[in-house]
Amino acid sequence: MPDPRPQPRHELSRRSFLGGVGAVALGITALEAATADPATAAESTGLADGQAATASAAASATSASTIAPRPYFPSDVTQIPATTSLPDLFTFFGPNADPDGLGTVTQASQWPARAAELSDLMQYYLYGYKHPTPEDGSVFRRIPVPAKTIVDFGAVFSFSTFSVNLPAGSYNLDFSTFVITPVMDFVAMQPYTAPMGYQSWAVGDTWNTPAHAGLLTVVPATTAMVVDVTDPGAAGSTTATIKLDAFEVPQRGVDTDIAGPYPSVLVVGGLSAQQVATLKANGYGYVAMNTGSVYSDGANNPHTGAYNQLYPYQAGVYEFDSGALMGWAWGISRIVDAIKNDAAGAGLYNLDWRATAVTGVSRNGKAAAMAAAFDERIAVAAPSDPGGGGLTGFRDRTESEMFTYNVPAGQDQIYSLNELCQRAIGNPSESAWFTSKAQDFLPDRTDHSPFDLHAVAALVAPRPFILWTGEAQQAWLGSPSSVLSMQAAREAYELIGAGDDIAWVVRDAQHANQDRDLPDLIAIMDRAFGRSRTLTRRHFASLADSNGGAIDGSGVIYPEATFASIAAMTRNPYDVENYLVQWSRPGKYVLWSEDTYVTAGMPRVLTFHTDAHQVYLTLPDGSRLMEAAPHGVATFALTADQAQAGRFIAETKGVDKDHRRIELAGFSLSDALRHGLNLTSGVPDGMAVGFSSPLANWASSDSPVQLYVNGGLLTASIADDGQHQGYIERYGASLKLPGAPAGPWDGSTLFRFAVRNIRLQALPGFTFAVELRLAKTRVPNFFGQLVNGFSSAFGEKPSWSSQDLQNTPLSGNFNGHWPLYPNTVGDTGARPATNPVTTAFSATIAVSDASDSGLTLRFSEPLDPDEFGVGLDTVSSWTTQWAADNTSVRLVYGSPLAARGDVNVIVFRAADTGGNMIGGPVRLTA
Repeated sequence: MPDPRPQPRHELSRRSFLGGVGAVALGITALEAATADPATAAESTGLADGQAATASAAASATSASTIAPRPYFPSDVTQIPATTSLPDLFTFFGPNADPDGLGTVTQASQWPARAAELSDLMQYYLYGYKHPTPEDGSVFRRIPVPAKTIVDFGAVFSFSTFSVNLPAGSYNLDFSTFVITPVMDFVAMQPYTAPMGYQSWAVGDTWNTPAHAGLLTVVPATTAMVVDVTDPGAAGSTTATIKLDAFEVPQRGVDTDIAGPYPSVLVVGGLSAQQVATLKANGYGYVAMNTGSVYSDGANNPHTGAYNQLYPYQAGVYEFDSGALMGWAWGISRIVDAIKNDAAGAGLYNLDWRATAVTGVSRNGKAAAMAAAFDERIAVAAPSDPGGGGLTGFRDRTESEMFTYNVPAGQDQIYSLNELCQRAIGNPSESAWFTSKAQDFLPDRTDHSPFDLHAVAALVAPRPFILWTGEAQQAWLGSPSSVLSMQAAREAYELIGAGDDIAWVVRDAQHANQDRDLPDLIAIMDRAFGRSRTLTRRHFASLADSNGGAIDGSGVIYPEATFASIAAMTRNPYDVENYLVQWSRPGKYVLWSEDTYVTAGMPRVLTFHTDAHQVYLTLPDGSRLMEAAPHGVATFALTADQAQAGRFIAETKGVDKDHRRIELAGFSLSDALRHGLNLTSGVPDGMAVGFSSPLANWASSDSPVQLYVNGGLLTASIADDGQHQGYIERYGASLKLPGAPAGPWDGSTLFRFAVRNIRLQALPGFTFAVELRLAKTRVPNFFGQLVNGFSSAFGEKPSWSSQDLQNTPLSGNFNGHWPLYPNTVGDTGARPATNPVTTAFSATIAVSDASDSGLTLRFSEPLDPDEFGVGLDTVSSWTTQWAADNTSVRLVYGSPLAARGDVNVIVFRAADTGGNMIGGPVRLTA
């Protein structure tokens, strides 16, 4: 039987074009290098990868190392053509980089050259350079570790707010290990009131106070493993040490019956005790890297750790401007080196360097994805919740999206901010994750990036890749964007014959490497490393509590199952906008549309772009339409009856290439206009109103969304740059604190916030406006601290309940039963298709007095003028004139109608004097 394990690969840290280093060596000026033909430049430098590190150390770091790794990479990012969709994985950034001279990948043999270019692009513009440290320079060494006192992490840490519930100054948190140590001489000088379920402190309390002393545990003295790294050509110290928080190898006859050498799971961060025990019992080693020992983290980053000892940080100097994420990825590579060197030498640790998987959660998940992307020797990639800068990229913006599917209980709301890659770059506590050059994309130049983070996943191909990402309660992660990255990266997997080896799993609960995820990883490793011919997820009693739930509380352990492929493990409830991927792999038709959402009962023209001759469109009722695609465009004019709620499937038709299919979501009118507010949940400096459909005029300069406070127009931007009073989001609009009227933040200052000229993709032809009454007050931020913000009498709850909870992608692999597996032990398995709308609102609405200058809406009882939303299909602007008794409102058109005809009116927000909200939109004709 052939060896099923991956064959030896090389660390992916290519510098085919050394730019500044090569230019200095040959006396070429920076301008000449920047404009040289790439092939000529590569030939002229004559430096191999292994020589690059020595050349970097020898060259003056301040002279020419600021030049890009390839001479055709412009320093000024605005010279890169902007694109709002994901850049094509198969079009070379520099046409001459294609060894076949075509400028595009046409066959699998060209992919390594394109992957090398993508690697260099991401290193130069986003992550920083990964030094090719000599492979033979890393070795394991065991050291003594003294006893220490730690705080019970579970007793003080809140996963919902991601915060430590202890008085400031009483503890230290090591983000690399999430170990909390007490400051033993701390004395509380003021009361600390903890959230419910956590300990409060009185004045004079110390860690010796009996209640608080009960939170402490003494960890006895022990030994620990480290990795000593040596690079004779390093520019700084030539040696450095990486700490390992855990190094555990199964013992046959004690932990497992399986014989070594053992595959291992390399963890950026760490896993729980039950997870480690499960790994060892199944014959897997466990190595946990201490990130802080590799590269420091956080705001005001001192750029310390092993990576910076060897390669001292210098902002603006390419070879020495690496961010923490690249540093951590480099650390994982050094662990692989140490395993390989031990196997080739003394063989003390019985680990197989050819059989490694890498994982981590949150920022550590980002580093795990990068470790696999930039080191081809890592056999399996399995990041958890990587978020912005990991797989959540620049372009897929879902901020303020009102999801209509069956989201977890209590999470049915919008989130006005996601951790887009640009947010992470601009966040002072996260910016050091990246090279300083990444700042060039801020505040509004991200569309100039020549890549997006689907490239990270694509570099892992063809190796197995599974992503776990959090659902609604972790909306900050921007999980839909991570899903998009995986979907787009699958094109690269398909190109090289591995389309079945990539999966993305959306699930609820903790922001963690969850107990219930581990069986998926073990199943993938079992097959990848030759232990099983099938892809079988097993049930492990070591991970299950007595009630059937996971020990870590992440939900119910998934049932045993055998999958046809890793791709079959995918579970995804998100619709992703179709225009974001306007290309396909070679040999596959292109198919995309500006449209992703259709509203039932509303005639609609759908346009599809393709290189196929024809396009099929299957309607939710199963009927099938076909249109030719002359000049690359197929157009379907749907009648009101054909515009249905449910799933629309568009597919290419032709014989020359493989087919492509995309989905569109058909909303009811109720779901299309469902909206909500975000007032407290992770919203820095403001509030937001969001819809279930993206804004069709987002980023429009000709007809932008407009924001008003008490009738005054605010400044607004599509970049949340801190310089404007409002922020226009893809699915809504946000009022920032500077846009508030004068007055105290004590709830006494009430004002009207209006969003006008709203155009929704789901309802083309209509223009909407909404008025909201808000108060300036103090609200809890993400960490539970009271800060300035806004409140509404209606809170954050959606306007009304979703009417189609299972209207989710057919490709999501859960067959209209979301969530497929219970998120809680008490989950009965019931999956309703709809939620009944309950409201005491009983007012009727009628239209009258229509003319070419306006119309009147009449109500059977007074309504609140400050809680009102309306849309018109023939008129794009209007003003409102409310009757003194609030039983009618006159809509006065901004300009008279050129021709008198029907005007369709939709009232989508209204409240009576009792504070009852309308239960759904009302459609009228004037």
